[in-house]
This record gives sequence, structure tokens and C-alpha cells, in this order.
Amino acid sequence: MRNWFRRLNYLINRLRLEKELAEEMAAHQELMDPLRRNAFGNALRFREQTRDIWGWKWVDDLRQDLQHGIRGLVRDHRIAVSALLAIALAVGAATAVFSVVDRSLFRPLPYQEGDRLVTVGLILPSWGPAMLCLPALIEIGSLRKRH
Repeated sequence: MRNWFRRLNYLINRLRLEKELAEEMAAHQELMDPLRRNAFGNALRFREQTRDIWGWKWVDDLRQDLQHGIRGLVRDHRIAVSALLAIALAVGAATAVFSVVDRSLFRPLPYQEGDRLVTVGLILPSWGPAMLCLPALIEIGSLRKRH
């Protein structure tokens, strides 16, 4: 629970915390010997790792992706119209397919006690499970009787 509060605190006070982090890293670099400052490492990488630990990385990634997508759609209206048409066609096609499947597959069976229907199958050693129609079962039965 403490972890959630810490992350929520980061989201609320993000700018202040990142400013404090940058100041603290600059202070540490100033205290170091000028010849050894390169040994401190990549400050940008440290800030990014700290952001990942403090907050929700996926929220930041989602926000950045949405901003990038909206900028692209606003910049070129043809892309926005084609994206909307693609979404409309996909939703329409899915609705049409579902309505056909719903009418044909999910209708109650025209038999009384439809839950008692069974299928007959056969497990052949060389082929594995197989579904056979009635004439094939009769033929297999007649072959067994001959042998």
C-alpha cells in the first residue's frame, strides 16, 4: 500500500521531484574531482531509471504515445479520416459477422432435450481422433465382421 502512495505522490509532485533530482545529481558531480566526472555515468540514463522506479512507466509511455498519435492526426487530416474509416469498417464487419453467426450458431436446437445429443467418434492409432459420418462407421463395422 505504501508503494501506491509513493507512486501517487510522484505523479502529483512530478516536476518538483525531478527538479530536486537534477539538482542533487549536479551537486554530486560538482563535488567530484574534475578528472573523475566522467566516471559518474550518464545522468540522463540515471534520471530515466529513477522515473521508472518512482512512477508508473506504462502511464508515461501511454501518455507519450497518445500525444504522438494526436499530433500526427491533427497534422494530416487525410490520415485521421482514413483511420476513422478503417475503424468504422472493422466495427461494421465484426457486427455483420456476429449477427450472422449469432443467428445460425447460437439458436436453440430444433430437438427436444438438445443437451442429450452426442457425437460418435473413433480413435485410430495412426491418425488420432477422427470424426466419422454414419456410412463410414457402418463400413468399418462391416469390415470388422468380415475379419
